[in-house]
Amino acid sequence: MRNLLCADFARLWKNRPFLCCWAGMVLFGLFLAAEESLEPYTVTLERMVFLPLSLYGIVTGAFTGLFLGQEYAEGTLRNKLIAGCGRAQVYLSGFFVTAGGALILYASAVAVTAVTGSFLFGTAKPVSAFLVFGALGALCCLSYVAVFCLVTMLRRSRSVSAVLCMLLAVLLLLAAMYLNLQLTQEAYVSQLDTVTQSGDVSVSLTEENVEPKVTMVPNPHYLTGLKRQVAEFLQDLNPTGQAVQICAMHCENPVRVVLCDVFIILLSCLAGVLLFRRRDLQ
Repeated sequence: MRNLLCADFARLWKNRPFLCCWAGMVLFGLFLAAEESLEPYTVTLERMVFLPLSLYGIVTGAFTGLFLGQEYAEGTLRNKLIAGCGRAQVYLSGFFVTAGGALILYASAVAVTAVTGSFLFGTAKPVSAFLVFGALGALCCLSYVAVFCLVTMLRRSRSVSAVLCMLLAVLLLLAAMYLNLQLTQEAYVSQLDTVTQSGDVSVSLTEENVEPKVTMVPNPHYLTGLKRQVAEFLQDLNPTGQAVQICAMHCENPVRVVLCDVFIILLSCLAGVLLFRRRDLQ
């Protein structure tokens, strides 16, 4: 296992998709800091420091699919098995290396936005808050990698693996956007009514004796009860839903988010190892 990790990490530093993704995330972080600095209103550091996570799923999907898929394309995966490495070791080695690469991408992008933003913006939150959400972001990254590794290690085609991972990232993004839209609905909405100046309903409604009146009515789209609990759980279970909360530095139930990440990582790795053992590598 140790030799596998050393060999895979040595390949990681020379891997072009990884280097391109790393450069892209760093440039994206610089772009976000520059864009926020041009806003006419006051921007705080907590508003933009974790914004690179908004693009993280797609970038990590491309990196994982291309990096692990290369072992299928070049026959490296089969050579590892011929050399006597177990399938579980090969799978977990791939997961650990891509997880390390994904964490480097995440840390680089956040570090760029944090350092650049610290010179441009102020903050009202303590350092401990940034550390907590930074740790949640790291777990979110590992969840992404665990899912993408499961998809990639069961496909032979490098390009198909990358496309499937990126497509999955887009689907997770759309689901997170929909749930966020539902969960951010206001409980009450304003409704514009018309009443007569005299308050008498018998008075005819004309332009002279009618004035607008704003009343608050219940929002029919506001989720309550079991529906809201299910939506909040699905948002916490979705890595992109977690990223939305981390970007805003607002998480209603961080303990549940951590448990969901641990569940996704363990389940994906367990399922991946079991399925990879039955995989016919030809």
